[in-house]
Formats: sequence, C-alpha cells, structure tokens
Amino acid sequence: MDITEYNKPELLNKDFINFIHPIDRNFLKDIYRRRLTVDNVPGNYKVHIIKKSGKVGLIEINVENPPVKINGEKLILATVREIDRDIFNI
Repeated sequence: MDITEYNKPELLNKDFINFIHPIDRNFLKDIYRRRLTVDNVPGNYKVHIIKKSGKVGLIEINVENPPVKINGEKLILATVREIDRDIFNI
C-alpha cells in the first residue's frame, strides 16, 4: 500500500482508475478495454498515479497475457511497481 499511501480498507472495492492521474486515464481505460477483447495488447506500461497526499508518482504495470479465465470470466492479473517516489510535489 506504500505506493498509493492508502491502507488496505481504503483500497478495497475501489475502481483502480480513480488512483490514476487524469493525464493517463484515457490511455489506461483504452488498454483495459482492449485487453478484455483482444489477446495481443502490450503487457508493460508506465502511468502516473495520484497518491493520498496529492503527490504524483510513476508506476510500472506488468500484465499477464492473455487475461486469466476463472469460471468463464476474464480477469486481468497485474503487478504494479513504483518507479520513482514523489517525482512531483503537487
């Protein structure tokens, strides 16, 4: 939880897109939609996040290709890694 500065209860049942900086939201939404419908989508990309404190951070997302299927439903399995702590102080 250090990456976002939120604790576990604050993160549960929240839409991940709310933690993504507005400059990257449309890009990430597009990748997410494509990933659910197309198997050949890039599995590694960098996006900015907004932390609880309001600071902006940069993360790298590595996604399993293709999506995992559980009970017939496509699920996206991803690993998130912080690239640079507090690159901006907003």
